[in-house]
Amino acid sequence: TCARTLQHTHAQMPYMEALGRSAEPVAFLSGLASSLVDPTILMLVYERSGATPGSRHDGTTHAACGGNATTQAAGSEDDAQKRASQFFMFYNIASSVSSMVPSLVMGQLGDLLSRRLLLVVPLLGTLLSQLLLLFVVGVSMPLQWLYGYVLVSGLAGGSSTLWAGANAYAAQAVRHGRSSRRLMLLELSFGLAATLGSVISGHIFVNFRLPLSFKHGSFSVLAAMFMYTLAIFYSLFVLKDFRPQTKASRVTLKGVLHVYRFGMFKEDGLGQGSSVTLPIPPPGGPSDQRAVFALLFTSAMLYQLVVRAFIDFLGLFMLRSPLCFGPDLVGYATAIGCCIYISSFLANLMLSRCWTDQALAMMGIASFCAGTLVMTFVKTMPMFFL
Repeated sequence: TCARTLQHTHAQMPYMEALGRSAEPVAFLSGLASSLVDPTILMLVYERSGATPGSRHDGTTHAACGGNATTQAAGSEDDAQKRASQFFMFYNIASSVSSMVPSLVMGQLGDLLSRRLLLVVPLLGTLLSQLLLLFVVGVSMPLQWLYGYVLVSGLAGGSSTLWAGANAYAAQAVRHGRSSRRLMLLELSFGLAATLGSVISGHIFVNFRLPLSFKHGSFSVLAAMFMYTLAIFYSLFVLKDFRPQTKASRVTLKGVLHVYRFGMFKEDGLGQGSSVTLPIPPPGGPSDQRAVFALLFTSAMLYQLVVRAFIDFLGLFMLRSPLCFGPDLVGYATAIGCCIYISSFLANLMLSRCWTDQALAMMGIASFCAGTLVMTFVKTMPMFFL
């Protein structure tokens, strides 16, 4: 019996070791938590701005939606959308700006001290910020408290630092040459969690409610806090820490800046046994490498600018006429949007062997442009989901 138990324990060790090197559970739990909270914030801001989402909690339809719309109701709906748009503009600015410097600092500390910092600190900051969100959602504290919500999360590094840490774990946990596949699995984990959370978010918002006069949406925030807590415990007690033993085995922020300036990694101090693979400069020299880097950076910035602006507008568009989505349909629509992680994973898996990276990127941009063009003419729910 003891021999069988010992054999079973040894058989489980590879699985436990693989689990200790996997950042996918952190991505899954974070994606599930954020997908429960984001629709709640959207509906909360829209309602506090003076409008009511299409389907009320009692199943009736708001007067400004669909065929029930009147001139006065439509005017108030326009004003509400304007106020909500202005709020989200400053909300997103505060979220982005507050995390810029902390992300750089956390990245440097992660290179010098521990990769685990890139996961634990942003998760702790997000968990603390959920307390502010719980007060805003549950007991109707002023909407301006949401600025404190994003500031607390941003000062701890925010989602950018968390995602960078997860990518660092995924890249270091595999053999050379398989890191791209591992990064794809990481995005797939986040996408599956976000899709699942979005599908159930509307039903949780409507059907589950905390006691003591807490309002709708409080249960969603509490569930998200539980997910973030699980992610913190996993990062602290299950996930193994990556701590480079030598200076030569680290690719730090200084090295990345050196790539931008000179088009190659700095080779000073690299000795034998280093795990860093230095890229070979192209035949054109460092100037060509800098040009490629600048073009890639500019393209990514422009694409992200368009996508971010479109997503921010799309959320408010779903809640007003002619669509008038309620909490459940908002969740379904968000889930459809999260399927981009799944479709991109499948596209990379099937087409990466026969298509170049540039062709895959162009296909993604073309598909997004086609969807945006169709969305311009949307007036019904089937057309929206198409």
